[in-house]
Amino acid sequence: MTNLVRQYFQWIILIGGIVLFFVVRYGLGYDGLYGQDSYEYIRYAAEIKSLFLTGKHPGNFYWPEGYPLLVALFGTVISVNFAGQLISVAAFVFTLWFTYKIIQQVYGEDDYAHWYVLVSLLLAPYVFRLFVSSMSDPLAICCLMGSIYFALRYQKNHGFLVLFMCVLMGSYAIFTRYACVIPVSILFLYLIYGWSKNILWSHLLVLFIPALIFGIHLYFDSGVDLETLDKSVDDWSINNFFKSSHQSNAGSRTYLVPNIVFTLFYPFHFGFFTVGVLLIIPSIKRKTSPLILWIIWLSYSIFLAGFSLQNKRLVTLTFPIFLILLYGGISPLVQFIGSKKAMYIMVGLMSIQIILVGRAFAPIYNYNQLEKRISQKMKAHEGNILYVFGIDQALKGRGLDFEYRNLWEKEYERFDKGSYVFFNESKFEKKWEGKTPMINWSNLQNNYSLDTIQSFEQGWVLYKIE
Repeated sequence: MTNLVRQYFQWIILIGGIVLFFVVRYGLGYDGLYGQDSYEYIRYAAEIKSLFLTGKHPGNFYWPEGYPLLVALFGTVISVNFAGQLISVAAFVFTLWFTYKIIQQVYGEDDYAHWYVLVSLLLAPYVFRLFVSSMSDPLAICCLMGSIYFALRYQKNHGFLVLFMCVLMGSYAIFTRYACVIPVSILFLYLIYGWSKNILWSHLLVLFIPALIFGIHLYFDSGVDLETLDKSVDDWSINNFFKSSHQSNAGSRTYLVPNIVFTLFYPFHFGFFTVGVLLIIPSIKRKTSPLILWIIWLSYSIFLAGFSLQNKRLVTLTFPIFLILLYGGISPLVQFIGSKKAMYIMVGLMSIQIILVGRAFAPIYNYNQLEKRISQKMKAHEGNILYVFGIDQALKGRGLDFEYRNLWEKEYERFDKGSYVFFNESKFEKKWEGKTPMINWSNLQNNYSLDTIQSFEQGWVLYKIE
């Protein structure tokens, strides 16, 4: 069994990825959209697709354009909604493959690598639910891991094509997720170090790649959003390392542990790979992990600790790197417990991870289904003004025709009578206390008569202003 999995690993993950996509999308009815970000990515991808067809500029975008651009390219053949989720699942397959190949490069063995990748990465609960959703993170992780794979190869084989792929994937990772600038910059310095040991001036031609990608970015974003950049810079502080409660534009948040604990120890959370804690000591003792991977992972983790938000999506970016670092402890651990017992443990662990995947996926799946049901019922009220917060992107993304007025964007002095309000007081009252959404809601409650039109699941209520 082990030999078969090793021999056909690439086919297993490829066919498995195809089956996963169709089971999730059509078997479960999960189309990859939930919350706000995924709808915004698909919306902008549709705008870029329109650019290809009509020449109309899509306008500026809050996030990097790499993911919606690729979705739009595929969207010229298939729907952008379909393409968005397909690209994420495809990125999952390639991420598994790159992680597996890097383990082979680093440790020179693959006795357990295939099983390890399947259990620790494929079945990592938070990773799984992210890679079946229409988000930029899967593509960014895939590009980062691809860039690392080719960078390690370049240290041994100074081929131009290897360097080309490394720079292309690293540059596109940044173009997909700005947070990638930390690990990619460190990786490129490592690349320059390798190039300096065997200088080939022709290899400098690869510099056109980041220049070209930056040029594409400038085309979509005609100006740098200095206000947003300033807010991000101002939000970063060493003081945040040791804080677990934060106040920011994203509302009030209180976490269980300080930021630095979260960013350094998140891999051992039940949402990632809890039993990986058993591999720390044997992997460190073995001393076979490349220093560059430790530098990338630690630098990025410490960097994230300076922000006021403990974001599971952001820490996932370098999670495969940490799994590679832990793999060094697999062989000593198996030798200690015995290979036969190790296989039994692996099967048991796989079963546990599958259960945890289901538990982690359930909340976003249920919310996706809720958004579908709400959108269906809200069609009866289309054509009116709708004051809304937190679900407006979903309503827009599912094609509902309202004159949308977001309760977060500004404090409204007056509200139009006869219009509708869609709000979730129980969900927002603590997190957004003293912020614009709750200020507007208090204004509505105190100064207007709100007629309850319909109540939905999870606290959502549609009101009409009388």
